[in-house]
Amino acid sequence: MKSRIRSSGCSPWPNDGGYCSGKEAVAEIGASLQIAKIGAGSTDEAANNFKNFLTKIFARDTQKQFADLGIDLQGSIASYKAAGISPIEGMLSVIERYLNAKSPEALAGFKSAMKIKNDTARDEALQALAKNFGLGDMFADMQVMAFIRPMLANMDRYREIRAGALRGCG
Repeated sequence: MKSRIRSSGCSPWPNDGGYCSGKEAVAEIGASLQIAKIGAGSTDEAANNFKNFLTKIFARDTQKQFADLGIDLQGSIASYKAAGISPIEGMLSVIERYLNAKSPEALAGFKSAMKIKNDTARDEALQALAKNFGLGDMFADMQVMAFIRPMLANMDRYREIRAGALRGCG
């Protein structure tokens, strides 16, 4: 079975038919799942959170929610794509920009909260941050949020894992 994911060399929008395959797709999926696992109780939960994120980034209701916040999501992700950035990383960059514009300490707060060792305390801190900084205005889906939170806090690690996977593919 060939792995397929929307990636930097392809169109990020469903009607454009631009799917990528091969090592880039595998590296992106693998890195995303590794980071998703940080915020999940199991590998199944991590995979489900990632799947829900992928479904939501292209959903009409997500487009509307972002438009209500003054964000042209399709245009933003298309701009990132033109710069060679995948829709996954582009979407997270849009969210980071929104958080930084809303409150410069928001992203730092997410990164700090992800370092809390106690699962219950970490989840409570992350939920409070999401509520205070409006992430719920973007996504009401708890599984999507469970993917976004560790990704926001670990983008550098995500990039390292993806790059390592691509190097290993030679």
